[in-house]
Amino acid sequence: MTEYRPGARIYLYPCGGPGAKHPFTQGTFRDLEAEKIVPVPGMRLDFYCDDGNDKGERDYLLFVGVIDRIPETDEWYAVIDGDRFWHESDVQPDNP
Repeated sequence: MTEYRPGARIYLYPCGGPGAKHPFTQGTFRDLEAEKIVPVPGMRLDFYCDDGNDKGERDYLLFVGVIDRIPETDEWYAVIDGDRFWHESDVQPDNP
């Protein structure tokens, strides 16, 4: 069974404010592999993170960012575009 991902987006946990470097997690690399995406510095990707609505129902947080790598440590991260976040329900009128 394939795990649901909104719009084939890539998982990323947004752990900092605007302009922060949000490190890739195992989930990020798993989704990149599932989508057959080879990360390249400067690549713009569509991301998601677990979140919920006021009723406690799943409502993924969606956002876009540019990825980069720290050569010395081979760590990948993304810088999220500004403070533009939205929920999956904002783009799906009939959210189940």
